[in-house]
Amino acid sequence: MATAPVIQLTAQVISKAIITAAMRVHTELGPGSLESACSACLRHELKSEGYDSSPQVGLPVVYRGVKLDIGYLKLSGKSIGLLINFNVVHLKDGIKHFVNGTHWQ
Repeated sequence: MATAPVIQLTAQVISKAIITAAMRVHTELGPGSLESACSACLRHELKSEGYDSSPQVGLPVVYRGVKLDIGYLKLSGKSIGLLINFNVVHLKDGIKHFVNGTHWQ
């Protein structure tokens, strides 16, 4: 029985897929839609493209011996993050990229 090869995707490829899906959602729903609706539609778009996603996952941080699920990109060990605000006329104005915890445009 043959198994499918594992494909390693880069952060840039995944970011592009997320932004493309977000633009589809924004085009369909328009600005001002509920965050929960945008999030659900974005997850649906990503799933239809073969991506598995989870909404707003808390990153655990241990502070003075207490585990808190409030971590940020800098503490996650991830190389890139996206913050998307759907409540803008042009979605490109609502997308913020973070690389290793540092904002860039």
